[in-house]
Amino acid sequence: MDVDLSRNLGIQPIYLPETESWEAGFTEFARYVSSYKKEEQNPSIVLSTSAGTEKLPAITELLTLPPDEVRMKLNAASQQFINDDLLFSEFKEKYDLAINHAARVKLGTNNDKWLGYNLISERGSGNFGRVFQASDQNGKHYAIKIAHEAVRDNQIMLSSFRRGVSSMKYLSNSNVRGTVKILDASELPPSIIMEYINGVNLEEAINRDYIDSIAVSIDVIKRISEIVFSCHTHERAILHRDLRPQNIMIGGSFWENIDLDEIRVLDFDLSWFEGATGHDYYMPASSALGYLAPEQLEANSNYSSRSALVDVYGLSMLLYFALSRQHPSAAASEREDWPTRVDEASAKAYSRCWKCLPSRISSAILDGTNPKQNERPLLSSFINRLDELRRLAAGEFLNDPNILREELFQRIFGKFVGKNISEYTNYSGVTVSIGILHEDEVFSFTLASIATESSSRTNMGKYLSDALGRVKDIVKKIAKVEKNDSHVGMSRINLKFTIPFPKSFAELDSYATTLERAISVMRIE
Repeated sequence: MDVDLSRNLGIQPIYLPETESWEAGFTEFARYVSSYKKEEQNPSIVLSTSAGTEKLPAITELLTLPPDEVRMKLNAASQQFINDDLLFSEFKEKYDLAINHAARVKLGTNNDKWLGYNLISERGSGNFGRVFQASDQNGKHYAIKIAHEAVRDNQIMLSSFRRGVSSMKYLSNSNVRGTVKILDASELPPSIIMEYINGVNLEEAINRDYIDSIAVSIDVIKRISEIVFSCHTHERAILHRDLRPQNIMIGGSFWENIDLDEIRVLDFDLSWFEGATGHDYYMPASSALGYLAPEQLEANSNYSSRSALVDVYGLSMLLYFALSRQHPSAAASEREDWPTRVDEASAKAYSRCWKCLPSRISSAILDGTNPKQNERPLLSSFINRLDELRRLAAGEFLNDPNILREELFQRIFGKFVGKNISEYTNYSGVTVSIGILHEDEVFSFTLASIATESSSRTNMGKYLSDALGRVKDIVKKIAKVEKNDSHVGMSRINLKFTIPFPKSFAELDSYATTLERAISVMRIE
């Protein structure tokens, strides 16, 4: 081996004694790779592209100028350090008082301008900053997010801000639909100028009843998921990682109807992308609500916060909010009562056509918010499930055997029986099993009932035989009875039969009614 050449190419040789085998060498290589940790670097410096190149006056003179003029001068003078983080840090330290002066903003005063834009009104405030509606000299409106002072003083938050700007630039340059376009940004002091969306956020849309049906609610979450999926499949594999109702805007004539093309995903402050550097910012649980995945709240989590499954968690929580109209608490999915809360929220999704809609929504939310990251569905699968839920909510007949089987259970027993169930025993001791024979396109049913010790029949054998005969007569109208597997045993009735997959709601109704009658006859007292 040419040691000098390998060093010049950045290759780290692994030396082993001649007595060691190739397998031992590979094991050592695997150990080295798994233990290697890339040194975290700071993300790229963010400076306004609209600044000039003028020199800075003395600090004492700077402090006498209007804040916006100071901002422009700071951004112009620091352009020379944009590729040198060390010199830029020294510059910021030297002009700290001027930067602090430049951060001042107050509506209705001489301090109501920002990088040349006129600030009109404050639209909201979040963990990273305040958002203002602004206009340029031509009267065109924009949104300007001005970061809190903590962002400037906290290196980890500043790194997160820088990554967010980079993410927005990548998405804007690629014209990814459904994301807010960025126009300019600066960290002197930290701020982002972006397109203005004249509308309401998702929380306002739901609480004000602009979204007034389950089908539309699911459609909205599906559209948000598709936008996020476009970010994931971008060449930079951009993860949002902070999907909450306040970060979703709905424009257009939202008070009349929701136009899915007018939905925008914004606020990429916690985003991550391929090639990003810097440390993660772990938001305090008190500020996070329940939209962040558990692994985003714990630095020592066994799961990565840089996974697409983090966004699946956030999207599932958005679906929960759309149904319950309640914000989940931090790490809500790790609480014992979480399944009950989800069931209660999903129960509001009433459908005249599909009784199983609530249980399927509940399953989608619980799967997506699984505390075990590796057990959540992929985002593509989650979108497919949302499409299925939307079609169910709209009353469309679906030929999916798993859905039809669950629907039969739901109609027969009239309770929240759960997704992918194949067997259920009712209060009277009748067990119903439903198998799926895909090739024959039929359901395979087994009805079984066992007499209890309290059963009072003196001539039990004759009673069971008569009951089996009556049940056969009932199911023959819709089914093919398997004679060899239908019999009376020791205080037991067993009936097996097959039914073709229903092709319409009318057939589904007929099957459920017939099966209810058969089960009532199967009961042994």
